[in-house]
Amino acid sequence: MSFEVLISKQAFENLQNLDLRMKNRIKRSIDELSQDPFKGNVVRLKGHDIFRKRTGSYRILFTIDFSKSTIFIIAILRRVTAYKNF
Repeated sequence: MSFEVLISKQAFENLQNLDLRMKNRIKRSIDELSQDPFKGNVVRLKGHDIFRKRTGSYRILFTIDFSKSTIFIIAILRRVTAYKNF
């Protein structure tokens, strides 16, 4: 089952600010999410309906809507700052 991936404005800006090598790694991780949202190092954040996928020192924060088969990427942040708002 394939999922449609939607990216927030903040996540898009986060992605654009990365160097080319990390940007490509993140894009590959997003492609993996579209095929299987639980493949790789994916964990649900405690007390939230938000998941994170680890890609190097970055975290892709996202939600999943199974009824619409969509994944909404909230942010792409370094591990140090990724969890401060949650």
